[in-house]
Amino acid sequence: MNTTQTREEMCLRGLKMKLLTGFAMSLFAFASYGQVASTNGNFTATTPSNLSLQAGATPTTRLTILNSNGFVGINTTAPSDWLHVNGNVRANQFNTVNGIFNTTAAATNMSFNINGTNRMTLLATNGNFGIGTAAPADLLHVNGNVRANQFNTVNGIFNTTAAATNMSFNINGTNRMTLLATNGNFGIGTAAPADLLHVNGNLRGTQLNLTGGILNTTASTTDLSFRTNNTARMTILGYNGYVGIGTNSPANQLQIGPSPNGWGGNDLVVANGNGGLAISTDATETFLASTKDISIKPGNGVQSIYAKSDGNVGIGTTAPTEKLSIKQPGAAFALTDASITNTDYSTFKIWANNQNVFGLGVGAETKASYNPQLLFDGLNNSIIASGTLGIGTTTVNPAYKLDVNGTINATSILVNGQPISGGTSSWTNIGTDINFLTGSVGIGKAPAAGNKLDVEGNVNSTGIFLNSNPGLGDPTFTTRSAGTKFVLSPSLASAAADYAFGASANTLWSSVNTTSSSFKWFGGTTLAATLTGGGNLTLGGSGSIKARNVIPSSINLTTAGATTTLNSSSHYYQNSTVAQTIKLPVVTTLSNGHQFFIKNSSTQPVTVQTSAGTALQVMAANATLELTCINTGGGTGTASWQWVYNTNTAGSPATSQWTTTVSNISYAAGNVGIGTSTPIGKLDINAAGVQLRLSGGTVAGGVWTSATEHLYLADWNTGTKGLLINMTSGNIGIGTTSPSEKLEVNGNVNVGLSTGATTGYGSRLNLRGLIDDGDPIWMSRYNAGPNQTELRVNIGDDVGGEDAFTVGNFFYGDGQWKTFMKVQNNGNVGIGTAAPDAALTVKGTIHTNEVKVDLNVPGPDYVFEKGYDLMSLEETKAYIDANKHLPEVPSAKEMEKNGVQLGEMNLLLLKKVEELTLYSIEQNQKLNYQQSLIQKLLTELDQLKAENKANGNKEK
Repeated sequence: MNTTQTREEMCLRGLKMKLLTGFAMSLFAFASYGQVASTNGNFTATTPSNLSLQAGATPTTRLTILNSNGFVGINTTAPSDWLHVNGNVRANQFNTVNGIFNTTAAATNMSFNINGTNRMTLLATNGNFGIGTAAPADLLHVNGNVRANQFNTVNGIFNTTAAATNMSFNINGTNRMTLLATNGNFGIGTAAPADLLHVNGNLRGTQLNLTGGILNTTASTTDLSFRTNNTARMTILGYNGYVGIGTNSPANQLQIGPSPNGWGGNDLVVANGNGGLAISTDATETFLASTKDISIKPGNGVQSIYAKSDGNVGIGTTAPTEKLSIKQPGAAFALTDASITNTDYSTFKIWANNQNVFGLGVGAETKASYNPQLLFDGLNNSIIASGTLGIGTTTVNPAYKLDVNGTINATSILVNGQPISGGTSSWTNIGTDINFLTGSVGIGKAPAAGNKLDVEGNVNSTGIFLNSNPGLGDPTFTTRSAGTKFVLSPSLASAAADYAFGASANTLWSSVNTTSSSFKWFGGTTLAATLTGGGNLTLGGSGSIKARNVIPSSINLTTAGATTTLNSSSHYYQNSTVAQTIKLPVVTTLSNGHQFFIKNSSTQPVTVQTSAGTALQVMAANATLELTCINTGGGTGTASWQWVYNTNTAGSPATSQWTTTVSNISYAAGNVGIGTSTPIGKLDINAAGVQLRLSGGTVAGGVWTSATEHLYLADWNTGTKGLLINMTSGNIGIGTTSPSEKLEVNGNVNVGLSTGATTGYGSRLNLRGLIDDGDPIWMSRYNAGPNQTELRVNIGDDVGGEDAFTVGNFFYGDGQWKTFMKVQNNGNVGIGTAAPDAALTVKGTIHTNEVKVDLNVPGPDYVFEKGYDLMSLEETKAYIDANKHLPEVPSAKEMEKNGVQLGEMNLLLLKKVEELTLYSIEQNQKLNYQQSLIQKLLTELDQLKAENKANGNKEK
């Protein structure tokens, strides 16, 4: 015997010994408790014990005979009757004593099954017999249809002996009649009759006899309906007594037809579903409502009152067009004394004191002479319907709008808006607007003596004839109204081509119709001057010319001929309020002391040219020639602007042209001022909307200022503003005219490399905060070499990582700064956190395809090395029971406090997986070994069984 057995071998040997012992004990029990002997084909137990028969590869008891009472059990070891079969019994025929199946025990039911399905059951407890049911609830309970040619009952009555048993009659499986045992209610077509007679369906008969002539419903919720040809004709609701004719759901006391929505609780409703008539006598309100036309007729059938669904009511008419329309002979609407008996054809009357004081349609007493009128105060005053007003007469002449029988007393009467007075002539007296005085007529004023017609205001006429001649004649026209004008038209067909003369305060004026037309003066037949509608004045003739306060934009002071000698000592021109051009004649001979003055009293410029439009040349032969512009516009001082040419240096100025001050250009201490007399810079320009033009060839730029204190740099030709400086805020805009920051650029911005550099940092964009701590934040493009370009952002050099580059949103959530990403100057990067404590700190979820972690410790492959100290499962279980987590794995609290190092945790989990693999390999080896031992044991057991059988021992 091998004394070095393993633990598994010892366990299997113990199991083998238990099985052999149990088999031996079974044989011993069989031999001890009874013996079986067969005598004459009978099995007889020689000792007081039960007799059992077993069969099958695995011995199973099939038949048992109890020794105590002789009960036989088939497929049961505890028979409870003489023959107790636990299963189906199949036989071609059952024979019973005296033809009766008898059960000797009161609690034993008798059942008959066919093909395993219960067909009949006789309950032992109450004798109920069930066909098609194993739990009959009555003496005869049939679960299914009963078909018979005839039912015979005792004395012709179906009788139920139990009070709780209902009687039902079904045809083809459908309940037709039911008699309830509880209350005697009889139902036809219903299995739950709610009344003594409850018919679920139509009741058809030639006659309905009622006790006392009353149809009575005993339940308050039961409706009573009357139908003909299966159609509801009348319904009485049980819960409120409402009666419906033509409807089975009346909502009113008496309702004929279906009621519209919202109509309920009325006394009477006659409707068709869309509208109708409603009558209510409610304690708080009595009304008659209808959505259809309502007709009320007396006994003679003549239409009297007709109310339409639109709210119009007609009396004597079925087509009322107003809220109240009355159409009938006599006083249609009268408020009268009781004694009034008039029967004329008035439409509307009001009577008082036996007088018709107000009436509509008052006419003759007969319908034939009816004339619709409006009557006031009896028959004395009336208005005819045609629009004629009659006062004091009943025979109003319709040819007149006003027919007065009597005297008219009025403070004023107007005809076409003008007052008139009595008499044979309209102008015999002096009135307000039209006056007559000693044979003269005044319109708008009293006529002046000597004037036959004196008009104050404009006169509009197609023609004025004096002395029988059209147009203006010898008599004098006098006007004393400012703005009065005489309009002349060269064509009667066109009033737009008018020429006019007029007068205003201290002025006689004339006008032409277009700018190309002109007004001309002649001296006899010689043209002296021409003035166009556009304002150009051309003066011709000889002698001295003086033009003063002339507004036209061009003055041509020329005479016939190429050259002209001006002998007059003075020519004078004064400018007004518009920009003008003066053309001077070409002069070849000029006498000494000759002067030509241009007096400019306004801010508008004056251009001086020759008559040919060429540049003006001013020459002096033997003396100084001065061209002087004198300030006469009301300014102070005697400043002047002059050019002085020296005889020896013709064409060149002897001194600077800004050595003195003139009206618009000033000189002070070496500074030149334009628009200011006190320049504070070398060039000081002071004006609203100053424009400075800088040109170099075809390209010109300009500098503008504006009233809003902006300075523009723009294209002079197109006016496109390229750069704007807001002088108030200091904001600068490039490509925009409304910068909101100190520098706003609408377009691309290029920042290049340092001059001459090919690698290294380019130009930088420096950002400084409120405090200049010498620690700027800047951005630059860095070129390490060809195709090696970087965008570098310097975020300061404070020690401790205080300087950082952050990305966030200022208006996030509650309007506070929300940091999304932060890069500290120590290299730490935070996403979702403003305080990164590692090279990359992420507060939130990371979504990525792959994560690669570089190992700073070796992988746990050493677990598979020989000599690795692997804890046993018992040791591991003891550690887990004590610490509630795996060895070497941090606890949940430690992970919540310190987080999880992804690289270390993955290596640790891999180590645990490798240790688990070793545990699995070890367990698999043990399992294989145990399986081989079990197989060996089974083989030995089979050998023992064979030996036992060969020795004549039987298995139980």
